[in-house]
Amino acid sequence: MTLLTLPTMDKGFDKTNAAIYKARGICGNWAKRNQVNYLELMVLRLLRQKEACTQREIRRAYGLPKQTVNNAVRALSRSGYLTVSTAKGDRRQRILEITEAGAAYADEKLELLSQVEEAVLKRMGREDFALMSRLVRDYIRIMEIEMSSPEHFGEY
Repeated sequence: MTLLTLPTMDKGFDKTNAAIYKARGICGNWAKRNQVNYLELMVLRLLRQKEACTQREIRRAYGLPKQTVNNAVRALSRSGYLTVSTAKGDRRQRILEITEAGAAYADEKLELLSQVEEAVLKRMGREDFALMSRLVRDYIRIMEIEMSSPEHFGEY
């Protein structure tokens, strides 16, 4: 068997993608150790920041598929951590709001996560963290543009 080598493959690009996936894996493992679903925690985090939002806003914020977000919302709703209601202007849109129980649960878990994030920020330094943050946002913005370009779709 031969290894795949593409002329456009760049070791730095591979390492960057691996680092992004690894960071997500580390967060997922942290969440599991703290008995919380990471995606559900991120939904609650967004709701703590916005008070109410739609599933579409969650999908856009995190770049997730519709079904993935729907599963998280249903689990949180079943747990009594959020309510789902129909938007007045568009009955197809669902408005998500955090409940008191959801806020208490989110605050407890987010406090733990905040401690980790503060420690990371302190060790990295604000300047390096700001640079990394800007570069990752640029990477994501450009990746979204390129991934949505018809010229990058394969044939079926």
